[in-house]
Amino acid sequence: MKNLKKLLGLMAVSTIALVGMANVHATTGTYPHASSDANCGSSCAASIDGTHKYSDLATALTDAQSGDTIKLLASITSSGNLGTVATVAGIGTLLEDKSITINLNGFGLEIGSNAFKVGEGATLTIVGNGKANETLNSTNATAMFVVQDGGTLITKGGMTLGDTGNKALVSVDNGTVKIGTGATLDVQSSAKGIIIGDNGATVSLNAKYGSKTQAGDGDLFDTSAVKDTTKISFEGGEYYTKSTSALVTVGEYMTVAVNDGTFKATAADLFVVNDGTLMVEKGTLSATGGVIIRINGGATRVSGGTLTADANAVIKTETRATEGTLTINGGTLKAKGVFSPLYFDGGEIVYNINGNVVVEGPKNTPAIYINDNLLTGLEEDGDDDNFDAIVTGGKFLYSIVGGTADGKHTSADVTKYILGSKLTAKTEGNYQVVGNGSSSTPSEDPGTQAGPGDDEPSKSPATFDAIGSLVTMAISSLGVVGTATKKLFR
Repeated sequence: MKNLKKLLGLMAVSTIALVGMANVHATTGTYPHASSDANCGSSCAASIDGTHKYSDLATALTDAQSGDTIKLLASITSSGNLGTVATVAGIGTLLEDKSITINLNGFGLEIGSNAFKVGEGATLTIVGNGKANETLNSTNATAMFVVQDGGTLITKGGMTLGDTGNKALVSVDNGTVKIGTGATLDVQSSAKGIIIGDNGATVSLNAKYGSKTQAGDGDLFDTSAVKDTTKISFEGGEYYTKSTSALVTVGEYMTVAVNDGTFKATAADLFVVNDGTLMVEKGTLSATGGVIIRINGGATRVSGGTLTADANAVIKTETRATEGTLTINGGTLKAKGVFSPLYFDGGEIVYNINGNVVVEGPKNTPAIYINDNLLTGLEEDGDDDNFDAIVTGGKFLYSIVGGTADGKHTSADVTKYILGSKLTAKTEGNYQVVGNGSSSTPSEDPGTQAGPGDDEPSKSPATFDAIGSLVTMAISSLGVVGTATKKLFR
C-alpha cells in the first residue's frame, strides 16, 4: 500500500509538471525576444498566442516555432514596425520544416522589398480580414510569396492580396497554394497573379479577381514555364478576366478543373486548351467577345455548368496539327450571336456528346457547325476523316447540326455522319436540320431542310419550354465516352 501511494504521488507530480510545460516553448522553453518585459504597450506590433508581445513582426517570426500563431496588433509597414528581416525565416530567408500562422486581425501587412519564402516541410497560413483599403503587399522584384520545394501557402479570410511592385502575387515551383474563400487578388496591369515554375505546382482558388464593372488588370496565371505536373482547380469565387488574354492557357502537363465559380471574359477567350486537360464540372461561364473554350488540342470535358457566349461560339476548335478530344455529358451551352454554340472550324477533333446536355443556338443557326474542310470523306470506314463524332443523347434547341462551308456535303449527309450510319434518331417536337453556314461567320438566316421524319422544313421554335428537340440514340459499338466528373484536387 505504501508503494502504491508513493507511485500515485509521483504520477500526480508528473501530471502537474506536464501541465506547467504546456505553456513552455516547444524548442527553447521560452520566448527570449518577447517584449512583455519591455512593456511595449500600445506600440506592440504582434503577439504569439496572445501572450508574448513584440514591437516588430520580424522579431515575432524569429521566436515563433511550428504550430504558433502570430497575431497582428497594428498595421505592419516596411518603414516602421516590420523590423530587420535579413535573417528571419519566412521573410527574406526560407521558412522550412515548420508551420506558422499569421492572423491579420483586421490590419494591413506590408513587407517592402522582401518576400515571404516558404520551403520544404513548411506551411505558411494567413488568416483574418485585412483592413479596408489596405493590402497584404510588397514591392518585391519577383513575388510577394515564393513557394518552393514542397512548401505550402494557405490563405483564409477576406484579405486583399496586392503587389504594388507590379510583379507577381505568388511564385510557386514544386509547391502548393490554396487561396481560400473571400480573398481578393489585386493584380496590377503589368503584373502577374500566380507564376508557376517549370517543376509544376498544385493551386486551388476560391477568390475574387476583377469585378463586374472592372476586369482584372494583370494576368491571373503565367504558366509559360511549366514542364511538370500542374493541377489548377477553381473551387468557387468570381473571375473577370482582362480583355487581352485568356484566364488560363492549358498547356502540356496541365490539368485545370472548374468545380464551381463565376467566370466572365470581356473580349478574349476564357480558357484556351492547347495540350493539357480542361474539365468543367459546375459554374457560370460567360464571354462577351471571345469564346468560352477554344480547343487547339488536348482533352476537354464538360460535365455541368452554364456556358453562355454573347458574340461568339461557346466551344470552338482551331486549325492545328494536334488532335483534340471533346466529351460533353452535361451542362447548358448557349450562344446568343450568329455563331453556333459548338463550332468546329479546323484541326482534328474527336468528340462525343452523351447525357443531359442542352445546346441552344440563335434562331435558325445550327447547334453544331462543322467546317467542310474537316469532312475529308464521309466514307463508311472513316479512315480519311479529320472529324470523328457520336451523339448519343442531349437536347438541342432550334437545330441539331449545320451545313458545310462549300456545300459539298448536304446537311442530311452531315447529320447522318455525326449520328453514325448505324444509329437511328428518335425525334420529339420539331426536330430540325439547318444547313449552309460559312467557314468563318455563319449566316444569320441559313436555309433549312427537313430533318428525319419531317415531310417539310420545321419552323424554328419560339421558346425553349414550348418546343425543345430531344435526340435519343441507341448506343452502338462505338461506345459511350465520359462519365460524370467528380470534384478534383481536394
